[in-house]
Amino acid sequence: MTPFISVIVPCYKQAQYLHSALESVLNQSFKDWECIIVNDGSPDETEAVAQEWCSLDSRFRYVKQANSGLASARNLGISEAKGLYFQFLDADDVLESDKFQYHRNHIDGTIDVSIAGYRYFEDGDSQSRQRIIGPNDIPPDVVVTKN
Repeated sequence: MTPFISVIVPCYKQAQYLHSALESVLNQSFKDWECIIVNDGSPDETEAVAQEWCSLDSRFRYVKQANSGLASARNLGISEAKGLYFQFLDADDVLESDKFQYHRNHIDGTIDVSIAGYRYFEDGDSQSRQRIIGPNDIPPDVVVTKN
């Protein structure tokens, strides 16, 4: 079965954040996804964290390569992906729990790209100090249709 969304998570020296990133994928309200964790030759615990998540849920898959950089890691994830659409997720980021559902509501077969706003914070910021970019609690605010 082809998943609707392939989430590609490149990781290099960010194992300490990887659990949170993958948990945000697992907690999506829209469940038709796969998640490809790409170890870009990381010398930390990336492989152990990734294997733990792969054993938790079969929608997680793990691949690794010698350190070649972020673009190369993303490209490896793309080559492994089976989904109709891609979601790139850096290992130190998290997704809103309804993000995939917001996008799915806008994609009807005539959309090529759906772009959402985002929320960001810096290490140590409390929830009250997060800065939000995008309308209405982060649903997609731009869609690009096929010509």
